[in-house]
Amino acid sequence: MSTIKANKLEHISTANGGIQLDNAGHVTVDGQQMPTAGALSNRNLIINGAMQVAQRSTSAVTVSNNSNEGYSTLDRWHLNFNDSLAGAVSFEQSSDSPAGFANSIKIQCSTTNSSLTGNQSLSLSQRIEAQNVQLLNYGSSDAVKITLSWYMKVETYAGPISVNLRLRDGTNEYYTISVTPTTSWARYSLDIPESTSGTVDDDNGEGLRVSFFLAANTSGVNSASSDSTAWSTTRSDYRDNIGNLLSNTSNAFYITGVQLEVGEKATPFEHRSYGDELARCRRYCQLVRHTRYSPYVIRGSNGNVGSTQPWMLPVAMRSSVGSEEITISSLRIFNGLNSTSSSTEAGGVSVSSDGTDFRFYFHDISTLSNNELQIVSNYSSSQNFVLDAEL
Repeated sequence: MSTIKANKLEHISTANGGIQLDNAGHVTVDGQQMPTAGALSNRNLIINGAMQVAQRSTSAVTVSNNSNEGYSTLDRWHLNFNDSLAGAVSFEQSSDSPAGFANSIKIQCSTTNSSLTGNQSLSLSQRIEAQNVQLLNYGSSDAVKITLSWYMKVETYAGPISVNLRLRDGTNEYYTISVTPTTSWARYSLDIPESTSGTVDDDNGEGLRVSFFLAANTSGVNSASSDSTAWSTTRSDYRDNIGNLLSNTSNAFYITGVQLEVGEKATPFEHRSYGDELARCRRYCQLVRHTRYSPYVIRGSNGNVGSTQPWMLPVAMRSSVGSEEITISSLRIFNGLNSTSSSTEAGGVSVSSDGTDFRFYFHDISTLSNNELQIVSNYSSSQNFVLDAEL
C-alpha cells in the first residue's frame, strides 16, 4: 500500500478550508478541530458550561465571606471567599456573551479590598463528581491528556487570572496556569498532561475541581512562582502574578463556554439542549416550585400528623438530602381545599429525602382537627423549595 504525505487537502478554488493535519497527525476539517481522543459526543465534563441554567437566581446576588457564598446563582458554579477574605462581588447570569452563546457569568467587584493576606483568595469553580472522571485513567499508565477551553473577557480589571485544576477524593494533585484576559471576548485553551500518579476514587464525591482564581495574596503559601508543566502533590492554587478583581468596583469578569474534554486539542464547544443541561444540574440541585394542593397530610387521632405523601423527583439526586440542605419559605397548613380557607404556619417540620423523593413530617400542630384532611402549600407563588446535594 502506498502512502501520500501532505499537511493539507484543499479544493483548488478555496483559500481556507479542506482537511489539514498537524505534525502529530491531528485533523482539522474546515477549520474545526476534530477530537484527538475519546468519544465524538458527550465530551464535555463540565455541567452548565454555557451558563444557561440558574435555578436559584438569575439576577445579581451580592456575595461576600459567609454571605451567599458557594452556590447562589448559576447551577454548578461555586464562588469562594477563602480564609475570611474581605470585600464583596455581585454574581449573576449575564446576556453579554460571545457569538453562539446567550449567557455568561458576570462577577463584578461591589466592595473593594486592596490588601489580601494569608491564604485569602477569590475563586469561581466547578466540582466534578469522581465517578464522572474515571475515563481519565489517572494513576495508571493508561492516563490520558485533557484540554480545558473557555471564553472570557474583563472590564477595567488588569492583570492575569489563574486557572487551577485539583484532583480530589483520592490523591491530591495540582496543576496551575496564569492566563491574561482582554476586554474583548476570546477563546482560551490549556492542554493538560496526564497524571500517572494521581488517583480519583470511583464514587459520588468530588473527584476533580476546575477553578478560575480572580484575586489572591500573591505571597501566600498556596501561590506558585511559575506555570505548571506537570501535575504535582505540592499545593498550588494560583500564580504569584495574579491580579485583584477586588481592587476597584469597576472591575468585572465574564466567562462562558467552559469545556473540559479528553484529548490534546480543544474541539468546538459542545452545545447541549436546555432540557439536557437542566437534567444534569438537577442531580445536584432541584427547585420545587410553588404548589398548593400537594402532598396531602392525614392528622391522626393522637393529635399528631401520622403520614405524608412524598414528592417524586424528576431526576435522582447525587445523594440523600437532609433537612439542613433544604431551603423552605412560608410553608403553611390549610384547613380546606381552597386558598380562602384558614391556614397556619407549619411548625415542627422535619424533612427527609433519599435522593429520589422528599417528604415533610409535621409534629404537634395544635390548630388542626383530628382526622382532618390538610394541605401543605407554599403560601406565595414566588417561593420554592430548594433541595441541595451539591459537592
